[in-house]
Amino acid sequence: MRVILLQLLAVAARQVGGLGAARALGRARASSRPLMREAELPRAAADRDNDSGSELDAQPLLDAQLLPELPPPGDPSWRTQALLPALLAVFVHNQWSRSLLYYTCEFGLSANDPAAARQLMNVELGFGTEAYGFLAAIPFTLVFAPLSLLAGGAADASNRARLTWLSLLGWSAATAWQGSARSIEEVAASRALQGLCQAFTTPAAFTLLADATPQARRGTVNSAYSTGVYIGGGLAALSILLDRAVGWRSTLHVSAAVGVLLAAAVAVSIEDMREEARAAELVPERAPAKPRLDVRALARSQMASLGRTWQAVAERPAVQLLLASCALRFCAGFAIAVWVGPWGREAFPDRQTDFGLTKAAISALGGGFSAIAGGVLSDILGERDASRRLYLPVAGSLGAAVCWGMMMDAQSFEWAMGWLLLQYLFAECWFGAAIATLQGQLPKEVQGGAQGAFSTLTVFGNLAPLLIGQASQHMPLADVLHATVPALYLGSAAAFALTCRALGEAAPKLDAETDRRSE
Repeated sequence: MRVILLQLLAVAARQVGGLGAARALGRARASSRPLMREAELPRAAADRDNDSGSELDAQPLLDAQLLPELPPPGDPSWRTQALLPALLAVFVHNQWSRSLLYYTCEFGLSANDPAAARQLMNVELGFGTEAYGFLAAIPFTLVFAPLSLLAGGAADASNRARLTWLSLLGWSAATAWQGSARSIEEVAASRALQGLCQAFTTPAAFTLLADATPQARRGTVNSAYSTGVYIGGGLAALSILLDRAVGWRSTLHVSAAVGVLLAAAVAVSIEDMREEARAAELVPERAPAKPRLDVRALARSQMASLGRTWQAVAERPAVQLLLASCALRFCAGFAIAVWVGPWGREAFPDRQTDFGLTKAAISALGGGFSAIAGGVLSDILGERDASRRLYLPVAGSLGAAVCWGMMMDAQSFEWAMGWLLLQYLFAECWFGAAIATLQGQLPKEVQGGAQGAFSTLTVFGNLAPLLIGQASQHMPLADVLHATVPALYLGSAAAFALTCRALGEAAPKLDAETDRRSE
């Protein structure tokens, strides 16, 4: 009877694909086997490492029978259902606050205009396009990228729910500091603090979602989460209206205040099911004593996590190609994110309000729709062959290259915005497919570190807006964007195609190795 019940729950989890069904399955499996004691964990981990190349490695920790999931006190359904919306809201604020710089700067205006100084950061603080390219790309990324690797280890080893809302409080404080900045140096320092705090967001979020989502549904869920990029970017573009009403300083302070309120809401609405299971399993009879902070042990743990992640990636050439493809795709995305705001305000000086509203709608609706639809399609394509997920970023990058070129050649505001919408619809279907492929190719115990490595690709991606800022000193910004963005999209399409081929060639070898082990 118990076996039949487990099979029924498994079918329900696959069909519904919801977080609640997956957690119900985890609890039923936990109740059907004896609890694993602390002394058995190293041996279980070693057994799991010996089979690190199989698809089972990508399954949640609870499904690997290391820790049972125990239901929290009371009805857990509201917390389960709140997980994705809460993480999405945090990610939206993440993108909104980091992107406000892009929409509070415009070049070519007089520094003696009081209205311009009130609305534009670069006018009041006195910097040009070269300094803007530096502020937008370097201070944030130099901190964000290396810390993302450590953040991946932190996500593998600590309470990810607490990590999420504490990070949100930190970058909200940095946003408030940026709104009070009196010099370029203060803006740079506040951007660096934003990078420090935001580095911990996505590794924690993606691993929380992976633990709570069946493998077959991860492309859809990851894509739903990734819509935060477009909604947050849309809010930043829409903030042009707030900027015109209250000024750039108050716009940043409003964003910071929203972040503090959101952190309070998230702190009471999400939980880390892995930490609950660890506490209940490892010390079932009494509450654990609060450990003292051991900095050396923490450093050793982080280095060990980095080592495991590096080894897992080094053993998989297809994963290396995937990360290189994503790096090129980040270049195109960051080039647009940083420079489309200044370009639009310069190209359509009499329609800035229209540009802000239209760009916000395109980013939130067009980009969000593309991301979700891409996730659903990637799950359908990946049912029989995981490498087929990457058909989407190949086709999307090719279409985006064409649409961006057409937008830059458009002779009217309406046609330019129409091509920009098509560009978003083509371009933004890639994220869920790429993340789901990465998660499916790596063992469970290094996925937090791998997500951190994925985030470090922003170092490479942010080189593009920096170089565009340098080039715009010698030629018109529109000409630079016309040449560079399509080239970056075409490069990413070629790299994703090579990755797809490598994954297809690796699949038979993996199947043969799995069959050999089963014998």
